[in-house]
Amino acid sequence: MPSIRVDRPETLSDQPVAILLEGFPPNGIVEVVSRRRDLMNNAWHGWARFRADGRGMIDVTTQAPVEGSYSGIHPMGLFWSMELVEPRRPDDPIRDITEPIAVRLEARARDGINVAETEIRRRLAAPDVTDRWLRENGMVGRLFLPPGDGPHPAMIVLSGSSGGINLPVAALLASHGYAALALGYFAMEGLPPTLDAIPLEYFGEAIAWLRRQAEVKDGALGVTGTSRGGELALLLGATFPEIRAVVAYVPSGVIHSGLKPSGEDGKHGPAWTLGGEPQPWLQQDNRGTDNTCIDWNTPPFALTPLFESMLRDREAVARALIPVERINGPVLLISGTDDQMWPSTALAELAVERLAEHGHPHVVEHLVYEGAGHLIFPPFAPTTRRHSFHAVLKADFTYGGSAEADARACIDSWPKVLSFLKATLAR
Repeated sequence: MPSIRVDRPETLSDQPVAILLEGFPPNGIVEVVSRRRDLMNNAWHGWARFRADGRGMIDVTTQAPVEGSYSGIHPMGLFWSMELVEPRRPDDPIRDITEPIAVRLEARARDGINVAETEIRRRLAAPDVTDRWLRENGMVGRLFLPPGDGPHPAMIVLSGSSGGINLPVAALLASHGYAALALGYFAMEGLPPTLDAIPLEYFGEAIAWLRRQAEVKDGALGVTGTSRGGELALLLGATFPEIRAVVAYVPSGVIHSGLKPSGEDGKHGPAWTLGGEPQPWLQQDNRGTDNTCIDWNTPPFALTPLFESMLRDREAVARALIPVERINGPVLLISGTDDQMWPSTALAELAVERLAEHGHPHVVEHLVYEGAGHLIFPPFAPTTRRHSFHAVLKADFTYGGSAEADARACIDSWPKVLSFLKATLAR
């Protein structure tokens, strides 16, 4: 009787599973299909064809497919290589982040008779994680808590230029023992609509609120963010000494301007203020400099050439550098060399160089992933999106990288992030 065996039918979404097929025709071709609907109700689909061995077995962990949505040996290739096949409809319900996501595996031999299927439940939040919303004094966020009274080390989780809140990373961090506050700062109800002159005092109030919670361990607070959120994570670490660790994904060591819809001429204003004064920023307009421009008639757009042209003005860059030497703890940066949203490797190196110049006494590490783009996040989610429409900038942008390079970056970096936080905050 054909069957699909998995070692962990229910597990966290950042954990790999071993998949073994048995009982199929010896030396025959078997097609394995993976399907899932995410929490937004988007439908995803991956596939691979394998040749069974002489006993009718296929070990997905150690075998490469003969063809499929991925190539080479990738134990979780059926997960990260899924492609979007049916976007959600506007009236589709959105499920809560604490609900599991079902991944359906179906295997079929060419005879159409030998068929097997199974289901794997993947969780962003472990079953014993609890949460509560923060909506007070103008703050908006959602706090995820590990089981037990604590106190637990804590993390503030920041979104990027799309705004909203980063629930998946916060839920996963709570599943690994951290009190994780997914904090919004624009593009949410009760918050500014755009990334424009956001006062850093807002984050200071959130830090104070988080430290007052009984479940939070004093002196063990870190911050993580992605893209503009990575820039913000470095800036918050440099501004608030209560932050003892910074993890910045595809970040910038230089402050950039606020945002407005692409294609509009003119200068952007400041992104951040402190004491009512704008934080110095690298001025940007949508036309670029040094004859660099973006043809807004041919999407998707790669923004990296525009940012690279801005970085040529060394005096302007120097004025807008984040004073990362003030960060009261270790720093971990993560970037991809083919990032086309902005040159995150070069932008992160600005922070690394400044930390070295000032003799930063704490650990500084920069994980650079060759060929990866802008989409580096916890592992095993689909990495096949090469571009998408930006809800705030109102344009279609390319991320760079490739599905495989991004997947490798996600798989390699996440355990290192957890080890970094364990050594820094959880000891």
